[in-house]
Amino acid sequence: MTKGEQLQHVRLHEIEGFQHAQDNYWYRPLIFGKNIFTYVAHIPPGGEMPAHEDAHDFDTSLYMICGSLHITYGINEFEVNKNEALYIPGGVPFGVRNDGDMTASYVLTFNPPPDIESLSALKETYHQKNRDYKTPQEMKDLVGDTLD
Repeated sequence: MTKGEQLQHVRLHEIEGFQHAQDNYWYRPLIFGKNIFTYVAHIPPGGEMPAHEDAHDFDTSLYMICGSLHITYGINEFEVNKNEALYIPGGVPFGVRNDGDMTASYVLTFNPPPDIESLSALKETYHQKNRDYKTPQEMKDLVGDTLD
C-alpha cells in the first residue's frame, strides 16, 4: 500500500443493516472507495425494490449469494438465482422482488459510487433522517444462518 491508502477489512456479520427506502430491502455496506462501493443486500420473502423510472447513472454488478430474485431490467423480467451474476449499466431501470420462501442475499457493486465516505458517515446520515437500520444481531435474525 502507498502512503494515504487505508486497508478495509470487514466481517459481514459485524455490520449493521440499513433500510434502502420505505421498503423491505436491507443492505450492509462492505467497501467504500473513490471509484467503488460494495454492499450485501438482503430481501426477505415478499420484499421488493421496485424499478424506478428515473434510471440511475452508475454501473452496477450483482452476484447472487443465496436465494433467487425476480428482476425487472428495463422492459425485461427474469429470475436470477444463486451463483449467477448480472451487469446493470447506468440508465437501465432496475428493480428486484423476492418471490421465494427464503431471504435472498446478493452482492452489489457500484461505479461511480454514491457520495458516502464511510460507515460512520452513513450511520450519521440515517440518524439525522430518522431512517431505520438494524444491529448486526437483528440482521442475523433477518437473514438466518444462510451466510455463516
